Amino acid sequence: MSVAALQVQVLGPLSVQRDGEPVRLPQSKKTRGLLAYLAITGRSHRRDRLCSLLWDVADDPRGALRWSLSKIRPVVDTEAQRRLIADRENVELDLDETSLDWRWVRKALDSGLESLSTERLKELESIFEGELLEGLDLIDFDEFTAWCAAEREHARNMHTTLLRALVERLASTPDEALPFARELVRIDPMSEDARARLIQLLVIAGRRNEARAQYESASRLLSELGAKNATGPLETAWREVNQRADAAEEEVAPTPATAPASTETTTQSARSHDVFVGRQAERSRLISLLDKAGEGRLTIFMLKGESGVGKTRLLAELSDEAKRRGCTVFEASAYEAEAGRPYGPWIDALRRLPQEIVSEANAAALSPLLPELGDATETDLSRDRLFGSVVDLVAKRARPEAPTLLLFDDIHWCDDATAELLHYVARMSLAQPVAIVFGARDGELIDNESAMRILRSFRRDGLISEHLLLPLTATDVAELIRTLHGKADAAEVFNLSGGNALMARELAHASGAGEMVPGSLRELIGDRIDRLAPESRNVLRWGAVLGPTFAVGRLTELVSLDFDALMNALAELERRALLGSTPNSAEMYAFHHALVHQVVYSQISEPRRKLMHLRVAKVLHEWDDPDGAIAIELAHHASVGGDASLAVRACVAAGHRCRRVFANSEAFTHARRGLRLVDQLPNPERIQSRIELELISIAARWPDDPDAESTRIEGLAEEALDAGCPEHARLAFTVVSTLRWHEGSLRDAHRLSLRAELASREGDDHTRAIGIAETARCLVILERDLAQAEALLLEARALTDRSGEAAWAVFDGVGLLRLHAGALDEAKAAFEEAWRIAKKRGDRLEEFMALEHLVMVSIHCRDPEEACQHAKELAAIGEKLREGSEGPLGRAMLALCRYQKGEMDHRRALEDALEELRNADAKQRLAFVLTQAAAVESERGDLESAAARAAEAEAIGRILQQPSESALARAVLLRIAREEGDLAAIRRQAEELREISGYAKHVGVIVERELAAAAAATGQKDLEAE
Repeated sequence: MSVAALQVQVLGPLSVQRDGEPVRLPQSKKTRGLLAYLAITGRSHRRDRLCSLLWDVADDPRGALRWSLSKIRPVVDTEAQRRLIADRENVELDLDETSLDWRWVRKALDSGLESLSTERLKELESIFEGELLEGLDLIDFDEFTAWCAAEREHARNMHTTLLRALVERLASTPDEALPFARELVRIDPMSEDARARLIQLLVIAGRRNEARAQYESASRLLSELGAKNATGPLETAWREVNQRADAAEEEVAPTPATAPASTETTTQSARSHDVFVGRQAERSRLISLLDKAGEGRLTIFMLKGESGVGKTRLLAELSDEAKRRGCTVFEASAYEAEAGRPYGPWIDALRRLPQEIVSEANAAALSPLLPELGDATETDLSRDRLFGSVVDLVAKRARPEAPTLLLFDDIHWCDDATAELLHYVARMSLAQPVAIVFGARDGELIDNESAMRILRSFRRDGLISEHLLLPLTATDVAELIRTLHGKADAAEVFNLSGGNALMARELAHASGAGEMVPGSLRELIGDRIDRLAPESRNVLRWGAVLGPTFAVGRLTELVSLDFDALMNALAELERRALLGSTPNSAEMYAFHHALVHQVVYSQISEPRRKLMHLRVAKVLHEWDDPDGAIAIELAHHASVGGDASLAVRACVAAGHRCRRVFANSEAFTHARRGLRLVDQLPNPERIQSRIELELISIAARWPDDPDAESTRIEGLAEEALDAGCPEHARLAFTVVSTLRWHEGSLRDAHRLSLRAELASREGDDHTRAIGIAETARCLVILERDLAQAEALLLEARALTDRSGEAAWAVFDGVGLLRLHAGALDEAKAAFEEAWRIAKKRGDRLEEFMALEHLVMVSIHCRDPEEACQHAKELAAIGEKLREGSEGPLGRAMLALCRYQKGEMDHRRALEDALEELRNADAKQRLAFVLTQAAAVESERGDLESAAARAAEAEAIGRILQQPSESALARAVLLRIAREEGDLAAIRRQAEELREISGYAKHVGVIVERELAAAAAATGQKDLEAE
């Protein structure tokens, strides 16, 4: 078959060749993922489908897609042929059958193995250069991950089909069959049949020692994973081998399974970590940042470059110099596999600090990040306090002679919460001797919206300097080889490495070992791994499954080695510069480089990888995890391991954990991951878990289509009732009632709150109390059936007294009822108790609503100072909650309170927040702020603005059928008419106002006052309230 001018290879690492020459791929992982998806699927896709696949959380998904397509086009298109076909709605990559290795193999196999010669089978097998899209994992994008897993399984089945056919056809010539038998075991390590066949071929070939090593390795693996079968094919084959041992002369042959003695000395490996060549100008520039920060101003710098170019080594020079000067260094790296771990780099940085420094911080406020500091009180559970405690610690350690250094490497993998805290620390440290230095892969930054958001902010404000680190020069590479006492040809190493520091070091090691120099970094690292002892290779694989960093304690529960053997294996891995203990903890180990971790992990076959992750998940599941910290890690391992039930439970726990520390994006990601797996569960577990995950998702991010979401979750509530799960039905009905209320569908909100109350009747006392109180709250908010609401609250209070558990909904409901009755002091006391309960439970949304009501009471009591104080806390929490109306309302309330105090410069902020509330369609909240703003402006004589606001609020009140908001707005309009002396308007507004009934008592006081003033102004006594 003729070779096409363009070749796209996906059976292994993604690569593209044009006319036999490799084409440089975009550095962005998402862009490469998009290229692979278009190539493999081979059809047209709608743009919105591609956006949901890879950019569902981006600020501008279509813009991100356009950028990626612009990077793919020069890879696949030429002047003569346009292969990337895109219009405003659809995108397609038009490749012929000979251009994609995947299609070529599939077409050949479709004709049947019997029709293919052995040479043709060998040719097809040689196309498989690794796992499909090896190394191209986008774990935060569930749809892409699910699609990729299915395609990899298909590719693996094709590969194993080819290998089995070759092993059987070549069985009579074992030396020819062995390479294919070994590869079959590598990609399907749990197949005892494959293991048994390999052992049989080795014995036939006279390699009994290697056969024994294979048996022992397989036996150890199956034991570790709990899959060993005493009567299975492996044990049967080994017994047969032993039975024939006396009758056959064993040929002793060298065994590749045993590691040859290494020619790399301990001294060489130890030195390779410390080698620093070239980069003197860059080093001087980095160190000068400490001098600039010492002048008392924030300094931010980003070092960019391709993977392996030497960023981390250069940053280590800065860290060492800072420590020599006595600076406090907050130092950490982000990891791709830990993107769902909120504040991960911050946690690592804090734990690396000396204990005496951490002891200076507010331990209670930092405890959400460092649970070992102790349990936080309800007062300390606040993101403001958490962020403030980090800022205080950074500032406390910052001195002109020894500035604080924040050094965060690989921020292209940082999570949302880490980025937000970094931005906050920077903003609060503008006049402090603080230096913030980032390391990042330039091409992958675009994939991380959170990192890009803070970088855009720093760039916009002129706070950040950036430098692109270029490859080493030929002179630098020669010096590197001399320093390592390598025997390689410097020119050859430079040409092969292109000046990439990591690859040049690996080439120097390989050449120093006197072996043929492999041509890629993946092969170089793989070659070093192959020279390890079997025990060390096994430890390295388990470490790769655990993650880029891991604790020795985890390994001891996973590998079947005694302590001394484990320590020896770790020592060998350190000696060969594959692993290293972390600076501040001998219990923690980290891979020498992210690429090393990636290569080791990719060399583990998918079936083996899945079983290893499952084993880790089961071990973690046994651990005590009161604060949910392990749940995030457990969710990852259980999901990859295929235990849907364990993964879903962990996703629920991880979602709650993330919400407690205001990591809403990560909570949303965990909820979506769980929802992808939940349909694999049996009922009632399926419906219970789905409702819990849906509620986390809504709490973390306001739905794009609340109406459709409400309909869907109401259906889940009905399913829960049918499945005998009343508590989950109550939760679902309650959240749908809230959604409907936010959308202004008050009749539906009322109906659903009653359904929630009915569902709660089947639960225990506390469950019933919550359901009854939620229904009462809804009735008071809707200003309907207030007598029934009061009776329900009395019942709920009695139930909580009996159960001994306080309920937020009871006190918030009582507060609303007392507010409506005009008992403002009693309302305030109830709301304060609701606020206390919400903070103790760590429920930020309930805390927000209690504060919202406290601000309202303070405004009605005309206490601007107290209103402002509560509004500040309300705004702070609103900023950290989901993308709904909470953020705009917090900003609106704070601006309103300051506006009421006479701070006129906050009017612009009030206008902006009101517009945000309109966009969020939060009608009731909008009406309240409009009416209060109108009242302020009417008292100050700004009658035109006041009239416009009051008219808008009155119209909303009529739509919502809420008498209190309508009456307040009409009262303001009546005051305006009176101030303008418009008698006709006074009579019209007064008549409209007298028609309204059922409003709150404190509103009634205002209504009576305005009607009396109107009557006095016109001399028409009939205008007064009846």
